[in-house]
Amino acid sequence: AEAGLTLAVEAAPGVRLRADRALFQRAVGNLVENALAHTPRGGRVFLGGSEAAGGGAEVRVSDTGAGMEAADAARAFERFFRADPARARSSGGAGLGLAIVRGILTLHGGTARLESAPGRGTRVILRFPG
Repeated sequence: AEAGLTLAVEAAPGVRLRADRALFQRAVGNLVENALAHTPRGGRVFLGGSEAAGGGAEVRVSDTGAGMEAADAARAFERFFRADPARARSSGGAGLGLAIVRGILTLHGGTARLESAPGRGTRVILRFPG
């Protein structure tokens, strides 16, 4: 509310996934924190969960923020990568958040995928195996 954003959460009933609770919370927390940081006042952040096609579960975090170019999106999970090099470490983190997310999904046998477009926002899809 202080940032002037709408945060919506929606999960399909009965969806279950097997994950270490603390690591799951860290992964989703990193994604929500990024979405809030890159979405301007009046924007929307969405957190959703559903069964994945073929079994397992998907967790999605999306925003209506700045988005990023395809070349940056392709590198977003790299350690220390920041799409905007002008951001100082004091205001922009260390560039480890998405690398941590991918590492957590790898530990669980899952995958993390990012979709983004400049001016249209970003969506990260976490897929946990069945």
